[in-house]
Amino acid sequence: MSLFFYWFLVFFIYATIGWMLEMISTFLYTKKVTNRGFLMGPYCPIYGTAALLMIIFLGKYEHDLPVLFGMSFLLSTILEYITSYLMEKIFRARWWDYSDRTFNINGRVCLKNCFFFGILGILLLAYVHPFIRASLLYLCSDAPKYFYITATFCFTVFIIDLITSFKITIGLKRNLQNLKKDCTDEISKKVQETLAAGSKSIQRLFKAFPNMKPLKLNKKKKSHLF
Repeated sequence: MSLFFYWFLVFFIYATIGWMLEMISTFLYTKKVTNRGFLMGPYCPIYGTAALLMIIFLGKYEHDLPVLFGMSFLLSTILEYITSYLMEKIFRARWWDYSDRTFNINGRVCLKNCFFFGILGILLLAYVHPFIRASLLYLCSDAPKYFYITATFCFTVFIIDLITSFKITIGLKRNLQNLKKDCTDEISKKVQETLAAGSKSIQRLFKAFPNMKPLKLNKKKKSHLF
């Protein structure tokens, strides 16, 4: 159980750090404070997942920075693409779209973001995680009571948030499916009108993903490379 909680806390810490990075980057771009992320709480699971994968599979490259950058670049590209694809299939909506950016693949990933994740991979494994790992191991061995209390609390909050946010998003999916338009722009406009009158939770979700676009319902959109 301690091993499970250790890895969960690793995931949770980096998901929270990722959320803060998203908040900062969004604020610098829009000058507005927006609660970024799929969930209600201050964490972005895709960052936590990426960090876990990097730590597990790329740890052996922590002293080979060029290789670490390349592997982090590749891993984050694959993860973001798969995440975008799965969320699109599950919720029938495109949650982010990089089609207007140079060197993108089907609007799901782009060179700028992948380069950013490559740099983060170096910072994570070479500098940040050694401190996080030592802190968690110290807490687990020297203060196990506080370790389990912290881990149990974070895990409970996260699971409740996950279930609640998923239910809200399923409700959003139904709103999208009820629109029988064939034009993405018209559907997006209608979604905004629908959510403006909806619950605060759904409004927060839509603000977190302002570029979210429902898929065309009657016409398949051809994928494109670059």
